[in-house]
Amino acid sequence: MKQKIIFSLIVAAISMPVGIQKLEAAQSSFTELSNEAIEYYKKGKMKDAERLFLEAIEEAGKSTAKDDNMCVGLTNLAGLYKMQANFAKAEPIYKRAMLIQQRDFGPNDLKVAIAADNYADILMRNDKFKEAEEYYRKGLSIRQKKLASSDGEIGKNMVNLAEALAEQKSFEEAIALYRKGIPILQEAFGPKDLYLAKALNHFGWLYRDMGNLEQAESLYLRSMAIYESKSANEPNIAMVSKNLAEVYRKQGKFTDAEDMYKKSILIREKVYDPRHISISYVLEEYSSLLKELGRIEEAELLDERIYNIKVANGKEVPPKEKKK
Repeated sequence: MKQKIIFSLIVAAISMPVGIQKLEAAQSSFTELSNEAIEYYKKGKMKDAERLFLEAIEEAGKSTAKDDNMCVGLTNLAGLYKMQANFAKAEPIYKRAMLIQQRDFGPNDLKVAIAADNYADILMRNDKFKEAEEYYRKGLSIRQKKLASSDGEIGKNMVNLAEALAEQKSFEEAIALYRKGIPILQEAFGPKDLYLAKALNHFGWLYRDMGNLEQAESLYLRSMAIYESKSANEPNIAMVSKNLAEVYRKQGKFTDAEDMYKKSILIREKVYDPRHISISYVLEEYSSLLKELGRIEEAELLDERIYNIKVANGKEVPPKEKKK
């Protein structure tokens, strides 16, 4: 039986047109290179991953077919640069992927919306908020034509656009989008969804920036509750705790603010190395609070630790921070 199956496969391969054989070979090579690159990435071997992603892109370029290989390859490579915080290098690659999807599948295809999101996200990281707004609007327009109004992807798109608008101080439209998008996220993905938690945190930041501290506090607490339902040491809890500390400090709730600073620091110490640079940023705010409360000796101990963390991370320490 096995011999007959093998023979039939060989016959099929022989009778297959040469062009199709080449396409299938290119597809197989692209997939193998991409999978191998991903394995290197998981192991932290970024140079090897980059090399193989580039080879996969080269292999995808051999095909004239309208498929996703080139865009998948480009998105993988851009994602690698993004994870390395090399946003400037990732930006043109994401843009190229988007333009290819638009060329191959038309301007109103959902694949273009996804590619536009990727490009807008990297623009946000490069502080190009107005440009990011343009592409988030593009993605939202496509989705609203193709998907039901209650679709979770529309909710995501709305809160992303709201964040870009908030960065530009366009608060009124941003608030309206958060109020539309957040219920869609909750309905589509459930009350404990991580994207919902992220949106609530960003909405809280908007209200904090506007000086509406009560609204900000409420949203931060909702966000934190979702993160805490996942894990006590969820890194995002540290982020929201720091945000809450800032709100409590402005409200004059100094004990609550101190508790949140301590919580943020403790989680960062568990999740990261005790000398992780992000810890120094929270310590600086905590030290500032202690000085405001007249607890100078405690603040000076924190300042000493801040100095040591910055030195360990190769950061330039201003003269006023140096030990005497």
